[in-house]
Amino acid sequence: MFCYFCIYNTYDMRLLKTTLFSLFLLSGYCTFSQNIATVNKYDSLYKACLTHGKDLEQCSEKYYTRMDSMLNVVYKALLARYDKKGKATLKSEQADWIINRDTYFDKAAKEDSAMSDAGDKQMDIADKKAGYVRKRVLILLNRLTY
Repeated sequence: MFCYFCIYNTYDMRLLKTTLFSLFLLSGYCTFSQNIATVNKYDSLYKACLTHGKDLEQCSEKYYTRMDSMLNVVYKALLARYDKKGKATLKSEQADWIINRDTYFDKAAKEDSAMSDAGDKQMDIADKKAGYVRKRVLILLNRLTY
């Protein structure tokens, strides 16, 4: 039996998620509240989370997700400021960075494969990924502010 209601709900949920995500990106883009202070805030929240000693893997994953989201917002804001040639240069540079990032992430996963505790392994990998992305965020933020 075919379920029209199921398709309707799935479509509505995708539309709602897309709309909310777009609004989130636009609000960050328009006000550009992403700056060095935001990076420092995320660093402080991460350290505080780790200090509690509970759900360390979740702390690292959340920190990585925040840094990755911030990278996307900062990249798009910087891209919007450039002319056609500048955009092409930034896109090429970002593509190279993504290749290097993927190589780094693979290397980090292989280095941590010997860890016996899966939670510690995932936490360490997420921490390394977040640190790598954080460096890129700071580089792009520096360009955006000057």
